[in-house]
Amino acid sequence: MKHRVCAALLAALLCLCLVPSTAGAAEDIPARHTKSNGNPYYIMVNRKMSTVTIYGLDENGFYSVPLRAMLCSAGAPQHATPKGNCSIGNKYRWHLMMGGVYAQYLSQFRGSCLFHSVCYARPQSDTLLPGYYDNLGAPASHGCVRLQTEDAKWIYENCATGTLVTIYDSDNPGELGKPEKMVPAPGATNACRWDPTDPLPENPWAESWTTDFALSDDVLVLAPGEILSLSITREPQGTTYPTVMYISDCPAVAVADGTGSVRAVGVGSCTVSVRCGDIEKLCTVVVSEAGLAKAKKDAWYSDDIRYLGERGLISESGRFHYAPCEALTHMEALELLYRLSGASVSANSEQAYYDTLAWAALSGFPTGKDDFAALSRSELIGLLYLFDRLRATPLPNQGFSEEEALEWAVKTSLMLGDVDGELYPDEPVTRAQAAAILHRYCELFDV
Repeated sequence: MKHRVCAALLAALLCLCLVPSTAGAAEDIPARHTKSNGNPYYIMVNRKMSTVTIYGLDENGFYSVPLRAMLCSAGAPQHATPKGNCSIGNKYRWHLMMGGVYAQYLSQFRGSCLFHSVCYARPQSDTLLPGYYDNLGAPASHGCVRLQTEDAKWIYENCATGTLVTIYDSDNPGELGKPEKMVPAPGATNACRWDPTDPLPENPWAESWTTDFALSDDVLVLAPGEILSLSITREPQGTTYPTVMYISDCPAVAVADGTGSVRAVGVGSCTVSVRCGDIEKLCTVVVSEAGLAKAKKDAWYSDDIRYLGERGLISESGRFHYAPCEALTHMEALELLYRLSGASVSANSEQAYYDTLAWAALSGFPTGKDDFAALSRSELIGLLYLFDRLRATPLPNQGFSEEEALEWAVKTSLMLGDVDGELYPDEPVTRAQAAAILHRYCELFDV
C-alpha cells in the first residue's frame, strides 16, 4: 500500500504515544451505561464546567467512547438549564430568540431549550454580537446551551432527532477536558462581526483555519488490547481549527476517541477516518493476534529502529516504528542530525523546530527549501556529508556537489545500493531506509 508523505516534525515522532486521562471515567456517566438507541452519538452537558462531551459507540454498542469536547454557555443561575435526560427534537437553521436576537444551527432538546450558536443582530453570519461569544465558557443563557458555531453546526448536522442528551453537574469538565475558544475574546475589536469558527468560506477569520493536514500514519498494525495514537500536523503551522474527529467504521475491530487514541478490540481490519472540517484522511487499522509481534521481529529495519531508539534519536514507541514506508522529510532529517550532534532537544515540538533551524543555519545546512518536503536519497547523503565535515571542523559548511557527496558515500560503504548495486539517488528515502543509513554511519564513523 502506498503511504502518503508525512509532513510532521520529527519532534512529534519522538513523543510517546499518549493515552488520554481517565480522570472522569470513574464518575457515573450515563452515556457509558446506555445501549445504542439507533443513533451514533450521546450528548453530555456539564452545566457547572460549561462543557459538552460527545460520546460514540464502543464494540458492545454502548456510548462509552468520548469523541469530541465543546465549550458552552448553559443557563445563568436565574435561568438554569434543567438537569436530567432528554433527546434531540426539532431543528432550525436560523431562529429568533428572546431579546430580539437571532441564533443559527439550533437543535431543540427540552421544551424551549436548544443547542445553538451565540447570538446575532440579524439572521446573517456577519452580524455577530461579540459579547455573547466572549461569555462562552460560563453560564450565561436563558436556559439554552450556546456553542461556537462550528460545534452548533456539528450537532445540527450529525445528531438526529432522538439523540440522547443528559444535563448534569460535575467538577470534572469531562473525559476530553474543557476546550479553548478559537479566539479568547474578540469583543468590540471584532469589527467583522463573525463567529471565528463559522465555516462559511467568506468568514474573515478563515485565513486562521487549517487548510490541510498530514496524518501521522495511514496504516496501524496492533494486537488485541493494544493502544496506539494517531495525530495530525496542521497546515498552516500553528492553526488549531476546525476540530479534529477520529471515527472508526467498525468498533468491533478498533475504537478511536477524540484524542486520536486507537484501541484494538478484535481481530480484523477497519478504517479510522480523520476529519478536520471538510478535509478527511483515512487510516487502515489491522488487528492480529500475531501480526504486531511478527512485524516487529521480522522487519528488516527492526535492528536499525532499535539502535536509533537506544541512542535517543527516536522513540521506539513513537509513530516512526509503525510507518516505516513514509518518506523522510527535510526537517525530520535535520532534527535527527541535531540530536546526533549531542544537542538536548526540547520536548516542545515548536521549540524543537526553531532550535533545529537555528542550529542548521549556523552550521551551514541548507534551510531554504520546503522543510516538510520528502527527502531524496542523495539529499540525505548530502546532509550526512555536511554533518561529517562539521564533526571534523566546527566552521560552517561550504557548498558541495551531489557527485562529491555520493562518491564519499560509496567510498565509505555508507550507501550500498540495491541488490543490483544501483543507488537511485533521486528516489525518496523512507524512514526505514534513513534509519538503516544513519545506523551504518554511526558504526562506520564511531559516532
